[in-house]
Amino acid sequence: MEAALEATKAAIGFSLPCTAVHVRRGDRAERLIKAGKQPLSLNEIMRAVQRTSSNTNLVLMTEDENVSAEIAESWPQFRLFYSKYSRNHTLPDVPGIGAIAGGILG
Repeated sequence: MEAALEATKAAIGFSLPCTAVHVRRGDRAERLIKAGKQPLSLNEIMRAVQRTSSNTNLVLMTEDENVSAEIAESWPQFRLFYSKYSRNHTLPDVPGIGAIAGGILG
């Protein structure tokens, strides 16, 4: 499994250090709004990333398919790593790294 992970990292050009960001715009954002709170904007999130990290490798997790395009357009200095799959369906239940590697390469 380690060899497969290393091969995947090499195939996508992934290297450390990196910053991981989870942008939630779905159910969690809806719950915040219903509670009278405002979720952080992407601009606020990215400003925090810039304040706290000097590296430009960004691992992005989100259920919103538009976030990667927004970051690429507004913050081109970041190298994005994210799973390319339609967020309109449920991924198969695959234990371990298979779901992540399959999403990145799929």
